[in-house]
Amino acid sequence: MPIDVAIIGAGQVVNDLHLPVWGKVRSAKVKAICDVNVDAARSTAKRWNVPAYYGSIEELFSKEQVQVVDICTPPATHLPLTVQAIEAGYHVIFEKPMTMDLEQSRRLMEAYKKRVNKDIKVGAIYSWLFWPKMRRFLDRIKSGEIGDPIFTEYCSYATENDPMIADPNHWCHSLPAGRYGEGIIHPIYLLNSLMGPMEIDTVRIDKKGKRSWITYDNLLVIFKTSRGFVTLYDTYNSTIEDTYFTLTVTGTKGQLKFDLYDMSITSRLQDCNGVWNRGKLAAGEIIELCSSLGGNITDQIIPGRLKTAHEIYFNLFIESVINNTTPPLTLEKANEGHEIYLKLIETLENIQPWRPKK
Repeated sequence: MPIDVAIIGAGQVVNDLHLPVWGKVRSAKVKAICDVNVDAARSTAKRWNVPAYYGSIEELFSKEQVQVVDICTPPATHLPLTVQAIEAGYHVIFEKPMTMDLEQSRRLMEAYKKRVNKDIKVGAIYSWLFWPKMRRFLDRIKSGEIGDPIFTEYCSYATENDPMIADPNHWCHSLPAGRYGEGIIHPIYLLNSLMGPMEIDTVRIDKKGKRSWITYDNLLVIFKTSRGFVTLYDTYNSTIEDTYFTLTVTGTKGQLKFDLYDMSITSRLQDCNGVWNRGKLAAGEIIELCSSLGGNITDQIIPGRLKTAHEIYFNLFIESVINNTTPPLTLEKANEGHEIYLKLIETLENIQPWRPKK
């Protein structure tokens, strides 16, 4: 029988992302929607043919027998809702970021570690780790293809027309570090998965755009790790309209690069001395680019071939529940990246608050 799921939240992300994805997970079925806005819960349940809806988590837990709770609500609510679900004995997943500060993070981990049933699975949805292309990229690094990673560089490019940063009334501006506070958790947990625990070494901010409601739109961070340095650059002043990032990992045997712009993965090994070897290197990069292009086309034209990161994560999490195995990403590892993120946000706010003082 499918695993029964209840979703906490009935907003845009639930309707545009979570419910469509749950519909593709054959081993799970959404049985109930819960939201403090009962009208939103009712309309969402009706739209997606979900059997029940509720206006409180207490009512949901008293009337439904589900196994998994999917929390898709604002970050400030993650702590109380997750603790309630854990104490009630449910498996839980929730969207990023885990919590809003280090104290909340500590309390969440305490509740998780004190759970009576140690088989209860709890996970944060760190979706970038589960993109099909990113999983291939990470697998190639883990295989030792480029040796031990010693330096990693992440660069993100977006324009001043980014829909969040361009709207002075967008809710992201109310967060600590604003637009960066909303989205920079993604590259941080990705870099943490590659290089392990990271300590902030240097933070630099700058402003190039004309938006009067923010104080900076360029960010450069250098982290120190036991393996080597990590750099993170994030700008909202790109001249290319598509938002994309590049991720380059340098190892003891070579280099591997992921480019979101053309969804390509290319490698460069150290043995490239001489004209002949450099020619082979260039030919190999061309072949890898052509292979990536072919895979992208195939993903688009073959129905069901292209799976989203959420679909892969949901399937893996449900499998861990059914088989009582380790979740696709442990909460301990998720929290490691989350605490790095919180320390960076605190550092940014101390350097320069996101919004200008009125």
